[in-house]
Amino acid sequence: MKIILNRQEKEVQEGINVRDLVEQLNFDPVAVAVEVNGRLLLKEEYSNPLQEGDKVELVLNMGGGV
Repeated sequence: MKIILNRQEKEVQEGINVRDLVEQLNFDPVAVAVEVNGRLLLKEEYSNPLQEGDKVELVLNMGGGV
């Protein structure tokens, strides 16, 4: 199935959930924020399966500052 990942079309396996997608992309699930269809997900929602055409944004949480 196709999703839109960070504004680019990507083919993923049917029924993949957010957690598995994040791991397949070699991101640390603790260090990434995930938005699906404009809604920021809680970590507890990462087991929800994605649907055809979902718009997914992955953003790394960066620490630091002055």
